Amino acid sequence: YDTASYVFYNSQRILVQLSKENNNRPIVFTGHSLGGAVAACLCELVKQSLPEIKCRSIVFAPPPTVDLSLWQATRESTLSFIFEGDCIPFLSLENVINISVEILPTKVAKVVNNWVHKRLKQTANGAYDPSIQVQLCPPGELYLFVLDDKNQTELRKIGPEYFDRLTRGLADTK
Repeated sequence: YDTASYVFYNSQRILVQLSKENNNRPIVFTGHSLGGAVAACLCELVKQSLPEIKCRSIVFAPPPTVDLSLWQATRESTLSFIFEGDCIPFLSLENVINISVEILPTKVAKVVNNWVHKRLKQTANGAYDPSIQVQLCPPGELYLFVLDDKNQTELRKIGPEYFDRLTRGLADTK
């Protein structure tokens, strides 16, 4: 969000100018991984602040950066393409915390979880509540590229529930 805000506030005059010079042709923001999350966020900032500018975003393997209500809002303007087995779209904080319980010895997982929750509470200035779990997913309409045994690619439309567990993404890795 910080990066998208920085880009937006430093380029909004140029965006308006380009839009006018090109007969209000839609602007397409694109990016990969963290750049994809920034592109999707930038698109939403433009839509909210400059509604006269038509824009969309097409992103590849963005990390999970939106909750379910924001995901719903981003579906009309963002397309997210994810390759099967890419772990980045699964790396939400909840998934990382939950995977530690599944893959680490119990005592080690407890230490890791306590440290993460303590650190989050410090950085959130008291606003963080570890009892509230928030499912995050990549922004926009979600598509998964699947490679079969014959090296044929299939494109599947998926929902945010696909990203509710990191182990699902790891299990799907080929």
